[in-house]
Parts: sequence; C-alpha cells; structure tokens
Amino acid sequence: MSKKIMIRNASGDLFEKRPETCPHCKLSLKSDIRLTERELPSYNVDPDDPYLYNVTEIVDTDINNRVGWYCLQCMGKWYDNREES
Repeated sequence: MSKKIMIRNASGDLFEKRPETCPHCKLSLKSDIRLTERELPSYNVDPDDPYLYNVTEIVDTDINNRVGWYCLQCMGKWYDNREES
C-alpha cells in the first residue's frame, strides 16, 4: 500500500493529497487552474496549494475506497505499488 498523505481543505474536510506527477508520462499533474479564495471551499485542494490536479481517483465500489489513480493527460492508471496501462 502506498502511504496516504492527508490534508485539510478550506472547509476543514480531511482528504488525501493528490499525486504530484504521473508515473507513466512523468508530467506534472498540477494544472494551471488556480482557484480563487471563494472557490476553495468547494474543492478538495490544499489552501496553501490552490490548484486543481489532472488526476482522478479510481474507487473500488465494493469497499468504497480509493484503490488507484487515473491520469487525465496520458490516460494511464496506477494502483498501490503496481502500474497498469
């Protein structure tokens, strides 16, 4: 299992920090979309790093938990300690 880094967003909700780079395309997943202070409470982003990330969670609906990530740039998927294309 990869270690989860948990942070709080502007609403005070605890959530898992998004990955910084994709293991497939090696590009930064940080988008150029910077959220305004008014938009911050609506998104799970770190108030100290108010950018959206080009990655989404892969959720196992049977256990209702994140099991991997999906890169929105190269469409690559990766799971805890293993990769899939």
